[in-house]
Amino acid sequence: MLFESRVLHTSKDFEFAADYEDAFQLDGERGLVAIADGVSSAIFSRLWADILTQAVVAEPPDLYQEAAFKLWLSERRRAWLSQIDVANLPWNQRQKLQQVGGAFSTLMWLQVWREGSDNGDALDDAALRCRCFGIGDCNLFHVRDGAILRAFPLTTTAEFERDPISICSVNLNRDHGLEFSVWDEAAQAGDLLVLCTDAIGKWAVTRMQAEDPPQWEAYWEMPHDEWLAEIAALRHSNQMRFDDTTLVLLRLKTEDKSESDGGCGESIEPIVLTEAANAPDAEPDPAADEIPSESDATEVTNASPETDEFQQSPEG
Repeated sequence: MLFESRVLHTSKDFEFAADYEDAFQLDGERGLVAIADGVSSAIFSRLWADILTQAVVAEPPDLYQEAAFKLWLSERRRAWLSQIDVANLPWNQRQKLQQVGGAFSTLMWLQVWREGSDNGDALDDAALRCRCFGIGDCNLFHVRDGAILRAFPLTTTAEFERDPISICSVNLNRDHGLEFSVWDEAAQAGDLLVLCTDAIGKWAVTRMQAEDPPQWEAYWEMPHDEWLAEIAALRHSNQMRFDDTTLVLLRLKTEDKSESDGGCGESIEPIVLTEAANAPDAEPDPAADEIPSESDATEVTNASPETDEFQQSPEG
């Protein structure tokens, strides 16, 4: 295990847990964790957030290979569409689906691994390294001995007021605008990594700007009911927005099981997906991850998304 973990989460309304549209997925053995925030103003965003986080942990996409990432994303979009019975949706949901264009979600994922030691030291003493990719307003905090070393990618309250970039479950020909921030840094056993959705992220950054940062260590042992009471108090005092709220705590470990990833630089520019042509052997079918038109809905129920051409959804 590369880390121990604890997850605290709740919906906007404590009494309606089914309305929770965040998602998270963890694999401590492989050192992978993902968190996402489904956009509630869209439709079926919880399903989309679940698909993205599960897929990232099972098979992280290569953002440095544009064609490979487009193929990966196309497969996730097919998975989302395959779970929606478009033909039998109520008319209002079908109308909203066409109107907004699909589901939307932010996404952040982190990978932790051990860098190999060249001086014969035991693996227990090998350095840990973290690499995180994020799009939208999920945030990460790197904590050591109670002090916050870094917030990523958002570091000011004002940044949380902007409309976040999110990934759509349908190909709306906007993927060239997807820009992933990248954080890559050495870490130590015992470090605490905090991943959270925007409600907690904004509150934490606001506290940092006021030179009164959260004491993240306290949440490791805090009972869930006590945490919910704190969230309720913060919401009612207007210190935290009413929103789905997810907090993932990771305690880095040292163990006799290494990862084989290579090293990389500490300062990395954001990754922007350009309009460059896909490789011939990896080109996804752009029609396969589009929403069917209302007139085609009945045919789509038994159609193969790999072969049927769907009408392009209007932009929402």
